[in-house]
Amino acid sequence: MEKYIYSIILLFLIGCSGERKSIQQIKVSVDNVNNNNVAFSNHSFIKLETSDECLLENVTKTQMADDGIYLLSSFGGNVFKFSKNGEFIWKLSKGIGPDDVNFVTDINFSEADNCLYVLDGYRTIKKYNSDGSYIGKDDLVETTFLFERTSAGYMLFNPNLTTRSTYYLTLQKDGTLINSCLPILENLKKVSFMPSNVFVASDKEDEFYIQHMLSDTIYRYRIQTNELISEFYINTGGKSMNSRDIEFPDTRSFDEISKREGLISGIAGLSVLNGKMYMMMYYRDKQWYIVHDLETKETITTNRMCHGLPNSLRCVGREKDYVVYSYRPEELYDKEDELGETAKNLLREIKEDDNPVLVLFN
Repeated sequence: MEKYIYSIILLFLIGCSGERKSIQQIKVSVDNVNNNNVAFSNHSFIKLETSDECLLENVTKTQMADDGIYLLSSFGGNVFKFSKNGEFIWKLSKGIGPDDVNFVTDINFSEADNCLYVLDGYRTIKKYNSDGSYIGKDDLVETTFLFERTSAGYMLFNPNLTTRSTYYLTLQKDGTLINSCLPILENLKKVSFMPSNVFVASDKEDEFYIQHMLSDTIYRYRIQTNELISEFYINTGGKSMNSRDIEFPDTRSFDEISKREGLISGIAGLSVLNGKMYMMMYYRDKQWYIVHDLETKETITTNRMCHGLPNSLRCVGREKDYVVYSYRPEELYDKEDELGETAKNLLREIKEDDNPVLVLFN
């Protein structure tokens, strides 16, 4: 069955890009794991200011810029700006006015024009200056949950928000749909999900990796030639839900079957850092981390994220030199026995009801 799904992916790929290319396999094994391995070796903290003006229910996404940190608090939450030291600067106004935001699911900061782009209400991308002042908007031709702004327009991702959805990925330029890729498999037509990110800058200029939890393939999108090619196939030895040809009546059944059958429900959190790919997954009530060396082709699977911090699956930011995770203070208090000395020192400075802490891994 795994070969069947693999073949279907290849057919979809060829139909989208017109290019056939052999796929590199990333072999993931959860057997005979060396628990001395950790996904990340080094980390540092950013303690976000806590005040009535900037109370965060969570952190869904961060974008680091030269002038600070842009942050989405939750799906449907608000957009904030903090300094690189964690001091609150501003937040966008929530409401129904043209310069307000109402239901935000994604943000992107562009160094090219020093502007913040905000996906609001699934169908509009609003543009703001770095001081939070409103500039204008672009209407989208497709319902969208996540987006990436590129030199050739917008890449738009729809995680099957409606039963009418047929593609996960669409490309829009100047208000016009120019391409649709990644068809939704028939057996997944009624399964939706809420990814925090699917787009990752690759090792080449103007190219992105695209990866989501309902596919075991990592794609590369070439902006200049408008090509989507498959780059890697994550081979779990049949332990992934994506290797099973099951028709799911709804999202809940997908989760229930994965738990009952002891299968990986999805691999997510793709990041690229220092010549390595990092991913995470949940399997048999444990958090697992995958590290794939792009040069040596070696893959390490471990259930330890790092020394001195508890495991987390809350990857909220991907930058050139580090990956950002978010921890709520109560998570750190609950796992105080797992903390290293640096994290324990941080714990002495924060209260359980303070804003989340950002952890930068490299």
